[in-house]
Amino acid sequence: MPVPPPAQPPAPRREPGELYPIAKAAQAVGIHPQTLRGYERSGLIQPYRVPGGQRRYSRADLDRLRLIRELSVREGINVPGIRRILELLDTIAVLRQRLNQVQARLRGLGERPTGRCGGDTVTP
Repeated sequence: MPVPPPAQPPAPRREPGELYPIAKAAQAVGIHPQTLRGYERSGLIQPYRVPGGQRRYSRADLDRLRLIRELSVREGINVPGIRRILELLDTIAVLRQRLNQVQARLRGLGERPTGRCGGDTVTP
């Protein structure tokens, strides 16, 4: 039975550490700042904003921007295609996390004795 996708998209990933202004982020990724703004307008990236409204990008944002650049420039994928790929990657990350939680729970149940269900041996 397929696992349904999460009801809402996962929250943007924020990691502790340095945040980069748009010029440094664009330079680090190898794109023009205006291209970076376009990715934001297209919904491909959601930078953190400081109280004055300036954009700040985390290392995770930079990794995402590198992937976007790769998909766009090298693979020739358009913005809607990139958006869908990113949605699928986010869904995979959520499902992996859920799978890890279930596996940890099953390991905890593994210490219990096996049971019987309809003549079949059932192990947790």
